[in-house]
Parts: sequence; C-alpha cells; structure tokens
Amino acid sequence: MKRLVSMILVVMLICSMAFALNIKAGDTSRKVCFVAYAKTDANGITPITSITDPNVFYSIDGNTPVKMTTPTVTAIDSTNTPGLFALSIDEPNMVRLPTGVNQVDLMLYISSTNGITVPLQVAVSRDNLAKADVNSCVVGVDWSRIEEPNSVVRLKNTTIRRVFDPNNQNAEGNALDAIRRNVQ
Repeated sequence: MKRLVSMILVVMLICSMAFALNIKAGDTSRKVCFVAYAKTDANGITPITSITDPNVFYSIDGNTPVKMTTPTVTAIDSTNTPGLFALSIDEPNMVRLPTGVNQVDLMLYISSTNGITVPLQVAVSRDNLAKADVNSCVVGVDWSRIEEPNSVVRLKNTTIRRVFDPNNQNAEGNALDAIRRNVQ
C-alpha cells in the first residue's frame, strides 16, 4: 500500500510539472502546493509531516536566483496528506513582470534540512491564463508500461506530453479536438 501511495505521489508530481501553474502578475495572495520527501530515505519516497528550516530561491525568466526573505511553508494536513505543503507566493518581486512582457517563468527551488529539494515552475502572466493553460494541455501516462520493482518506483517508457500553443487563438478548442481524435 505504501508503495502504491508513493507511486501515485510521483505520478502526481510529474503531472503537476506538465501542467504549468499560473499566477496573475502582482497577485501576492496565492499559494503553490508541492510534495516533500525525507532526505534520510535512500529511495526518496517517505513523505515528511513538517519542514525544518525552509529555504526558497526563485528565478524570474532564468535570471539570477533570489532568496525569499521569509518563506511561509505550511503543511496542508499532516495526518491525511503527509508530505503535502503550500508555499505562499507573498513577495511582490516574485510576481512582477518586466515592461512589455506578458508572461515569464517563475522557477522555485524549495529546500529544507529534513527534506529533498523540490523544484517548481510557475507561469506569471499579465492575464490570468490558468483556464486556457489547463484546458489546452494534454498529459498522458501510459499505465501499462509502469514497472513496480521491490524498492524503487520506476516509470519505464512512460509518455508525458504537453501540447500548448500560446500563439493559436483557438488553442483550447484545438487541444480538445486532438484529445477526441486520440480517444476515438
């Protein structure tokens, strides 16, 4: 059972990386969720219930990383969902766009003394594109090709595909049509 839960968490992490999180520029009231695993576990599959001494660095559009002054990391529910945490995106520079730019990538690098470092990617955009991003992304996990060896969960020959064309005026409709064609 523990192995199954760990495999599900790994797949959730991979899928969350395929779907870009999106925050509107200037919105410092948002939180991003992530899963943290114990540093002491050689396999990296044991979730932790609390984070000790969190350090968060962020980079806007590939620029020099900046350390968050006071990162706020909270456990969502350490009993029912151990390892699931929320980071408050509460520093104005994290969600500030350069002049003339409509969207940038905010890369987060979350580390702690007791957890494995977690990288996250968040899109910061002038307009809230979250609905369009989610509806125009296609993620597929080929469950028939997942192996579950005795000690480590491996996603052998797993296909994860992201389709998103921000220049296409009808990206949402085209992605949904592609899904329908693949299902039929």
